[in-house]
Amino acid sequence: MSLDRARLLVGDALWSPGTGLVEPQGSGGCGAAAVLDRDGNVLELGSARELAERHPELPRDEGRGLLLPGLVDCHAHLECAALEGKVPGGDGLSAWVSRLLRVRAGISRDALTEAARLAAKGMRELGTVAVGDVCTLLATAGILAEADLLGSSFLEVVGANEEDSIRALEDARAREASNPGTDRVAVRLVPHSAHGTTASALRALAGPSDVSASVDMADEAIALENPGLYAAGLALAGEGAVDVEAGLATGWGACDVPGVRSIHVDEHADEREWMTSGTGPFAAFLSGKGATSPRLSSVPYLDSLGALGSETLLVHMVLASPDELELARSRGATAVLCPRSNLHIGGRLPDLRAIRAAGVPYALGTDSLASTPDHDLLGEVRALAKAFPEIPLGELLAAATTGGAAALGLRSHPWVRIAKERIPELFERRAP
Repeated sequence: MSLDRARLLVGDALWSPGTGLVEPQGSGGCGAAAVLDRDGNVLELGSARELAERHPELPRDEGRGLLLPGLVDCHAHLECAALEGKVPGGDGLSAWVSRLLRVRAGISRDALTEAARLAAKGMRELGTVAVGDVCTLLATAGILAEADLLGSSFLEVVGANEEDSIRALEDARAREASNPGTDRVAVRLVPHSAHGTTASALRALAGPSDVSASVDMADEAIALENPGLYAAGLALAGEGAVDVEAGLATGWGACDVPGVRSIHVDEHADEREWMTSGTGPFAAFLSGKGATSPRLSSVPYLDSLGALGSETLLVHMVLASPDELELARSRGATAVLCPRSNLHIGGRLPDLRAIRAAGVPYALGTDSLASTPDHDLLGEVRALAKAFPEIPLGELLAAATTGGAAALGLRSHPWVRIAKERIPELFERRAP
């Protein structure tokens, strides 16, 4: 086994999902535990003394603290870092989104970019090693790489009607061209949500699918007016709704690239009411943009469009029913929970008990500084641990580390050393 580029990362103790908390004999002093790391992959772990004796030639990165797999934030909006503390919540998603759009309109692109850079660097300093960053205006692959972060830059396509969706796709492609992915940071075009992205865009951005599949909705709100165009990825809302020739040239079908896809789902009752009945606080806003309610909740709606699969990250899932969770599980999707953001916007957490009972894998995200106090993923762990004390702390830590790495499809997962004081509960419980 070649140990070129390998090192020993040394600390007081270590934790992993497989080992639980390990405090080697002599843990009262610095250097009791260690991991042998090469290019972000751990080859050995255990007693620092034993590893040093076996590999005396390796450089040592020594310090005080807990060693653990690096934190993986599966849902963040770095482009909202400039909005920190400026968007009050508590009265629902529709009102919060309206405030966010007003505040963001007054901030320059340069200011958004600089704040995103600072936030990304701050995440790395907190022990985050990978991020699934979602952006509507910016393209953050370079920002993530500059901060030494792995992960994905998800470029959102937001458009409640075909014209807006096509323009958003063109913009996303332009951002992708100017900020291409690397072997460390993937770039993916993704839909925003079931309520904020058209059916054709949702279907196309989901990746390869059977275009002949039927769409069985509760009513005919999204009936296919031209099946041939739908097969090409364009479901027209009505005669003359878009320039068909230009739309086809845009090439929805060219989005069929495999990879992780992120989408906001069931974040708040405002969204669900619009999806299922076309009413509620979002109705005026979305109807005014030419959107039509499918009269179906988000999870089965996405499934009907072929947009629910093993690479789908379902972000939030606050209101998903047991049947919807079972459907998500059967398709192999992963839930990404952002509890502190949910509390800020709507005062309600996802039902983690139901998610676990359904067997849906879950990871964690911090969302944005417009809805959460910081990008410390351990804050999400603490929020869930407080709300669901019966759930083992080790399981929540796994969701924040190895679970997130699996969700983002990371090829390597560096370990980090953090201050033990940042997660004292682990040492108080001495739990796996």
